[in-house]
Parts: sequence; structure tokens; C-alpha cells
Amino acid sequence: MFFDLRRNDEALAAYDKALTRRPGLPEAWLGRGNVLSELKRHGEAMAAYERALSLRADLAEGWLGRGNVLFDLKRADEALSAYDKALSLKPDHAEASAGRGNVFTELKRYGEAVSAYDKALALKPDLVAVQGERVQGRLQLCDWDGLKTECDHLIRAVRSGKENVSPFAFLAIEDSAEDQLACARSWVRKNYPARQPSIWRGERYEHDKIRIGYVSADFREHRVAYLAAGLFECHDRSRFDVLGLSIGPNDRSDIRRRLERAFDSFVDCAALGVDSIARRIRDAEIDILVDLNGFTQNARPQIFARRPAPVQVNYLGYAGTMGADYIDYIVADRTLVPPSHRNGYAEKIAYLPYSYLPHDDVCRAISDRAFARA
Repeated sequence: MFFDLRRNDEALAAYDKALTRRPGLPEAWLGRGNVLSELKRHGEAMAAYERALSLRADLAEGWLGRGNVLFDLKRADEALSAYDKALSLKPDHAEASAGRGNVFTELKRYGEAVSAYDKALALKPDLVAVQGERVQGRLQLCDWDGLKTECDHLIRAVRSGKENVSPFAFLAIEDSAEDQLACARSWVRKNYPARQPSIWRGERYEHDKIRIGYVSADFREHRVAYLAAGLFECHDRSRFDVLGLSIGPNDRSDIRRRLERAFDSFVDCAALGVDSIARRIRDAEIDILVDLNGFTQNARPQIFARRPAPVQVNYLGYAGTMGADYIDYIVADRTLVPPSHRNGYAEKIAYLPYSYLPHDDVCRAISDRAFARA
């Protein structure tokens, strides 16, 4: 029950108590793995699943959990094998079929992804996010047959409060700001609800400089890194301390090394769990915490759901609304968010005077070559 309510600390304590009494209970190890997986404590989650499977090798849910962790770790082939094992034990396992679809999507094998999603939806029509992923796969395949009908069905599902599509996928399906907000609110309510009590308890920091923290999975060879490197470098250091918190992989690229130098402090948090990252942010007394991912790949909105900073901001990586009460502002311009669309955003809108999109003049010099129309 605690896990379903996203009360992960209490769920973990309950499973640990059960295991002190019955260390050989595979279902308790499975539950512990599920909580740790939700917290992105991948190593501990994998150990819990492996313990569950050592006690009961035919536990399909254990293989599913193992597949989910391996998928998070970008070990696609191993994840696929785990999902296949779950399906060999339980052929009607909708979540395992959906997991296979996610792996195929990651591998850009969209035809196989759509087939896997079809099987999952036949078993559970309202499985979280799967219908939206199926539509995305069809768009990649340029499969237009009956697509409008399917999109209309998905829009109706969103309006009824279902979580059949992620907000990121929904951006390509429906352009109504109100429907996008409804989608984001349902998604956050289901997957990333605010955690109480919050980690920041209303303290007022008395720093000489304002401390700004940027959280991103894309401090690497990625468009966000190339767009924002100069932004981080150009902060006025007489007024601001600027911290970078990386929750994604270190690709050891030139842009990664430049970003590490661009901040006053740079912390690699990729291997840390959500709670550990949130507490580190609180301990650093960050005044303004900026999410550069939103709902994009490898994002961790769970960090922001713990409210580790007084002011929390959505910027750059995801231009839609987060639909979350714990995100206070979105940085935008009047082209990105026209005043007529303000009602489609849960955040207050901090308008920049020209463009919200930064441009780096070190890596991306503007060409002086003139091109004819032809």
C-alpha cells in the first residue's frame, strides 16, 4: 500500500521489517527491489531482485524488475532477455510486453516496438504511457492508417484523467495548451506526486551570493549542453554561485570537460538515489534549483517533488508545462508561451525579453556565408 501511495520510505521500512522476520520471503525482496528501483538506487534494487530470484526462480515480477533496472542502465540486450524470461513464465504479463516495447523504441526498432505495445494494450488497455508510446512508434514508421482515430481516443483518455501517454509524447499528438496541462497534471499525480514533508522546511538562507543549481542528465554530447555552456560561463560571479548537478552519464567529451569548468562547483550525482541528491541540494543551501530536463529522457522529477530548494524552475530542456505545484516558474519568451496560452501552464512564467533559447558563440559561430534561395 505504501508503495502504491509513493510513500517509499515507509514502504522500504515495512519490507525491511518483514525480512527481519522472514529473510527467505521472495515477495518481500521483490517489494524492496521495486521501491529501490523507484528511488533510482539501481545497485541495491538489482541486488534485491537477484535475492528474490535466488529464492524463487519462477517469479515473473522479479524478472520484470530486473529488466526495468537494466533498461534504466541502458543495458538493452540484458533488459530484453529479462523481459523475455518474465514472459516465458507468464505469457500474459502486460508490463513485460511493454518493457520489450520500450527496449525496441530505444533501439529504434519501431516495428517491433509497436507489436510489443499492441500485445501489452490487448492485455491492459490503460497501461500507463503505453498507448502514447505506440502512437510515437507509428509516427516514426509514417504509419498513418487510422492514426487520427487513435489520437482522438488518446486525447479523450487524457481529458478523463488517464495516464495513457507521457506529457513529452503528448506534445506531438495534441497542440491544445489546456489538454497538455491536463496530461501533465495526471502524469505528475500518478508518477511524481509531491512528497511530504518537503526537504526544504522554509528556512531563509543568508548568503552573500544567490546560489543557483542546475540539474541535468545532459551535461554531455547533447543539444542542451551546447546551447547552455556559455550561459553557465556568463553568470555574474559577483552576485551568483553556480552549481551543476549531473544526473546523467559522463561521456568524457570535450563539452563535458568544458561544463565541469563552467560551474563554481560540479557534482556527478548519476550513481546517487533520488533522496541522496535532494538532501545534497538542501545541504548546499541552493536558493534556486533549475530543472533542465522536465519530462525528457533520463529526467528525475522525483528530486524536485521532494522540494529541496525554495524556488524551483523549469527551463530549456522541456518547453511544456510540468503540471506540478512544486515547480514555481518556467523561463520562456512570448513566442514559446504567448500570453493567450498562460492558462495552459501550472508554473508562473518568467518571460525573457527576446528569446528564451541561449546560443553559444564559442562552439557555434554564425557563418558569414550567404546562401541563394536555390
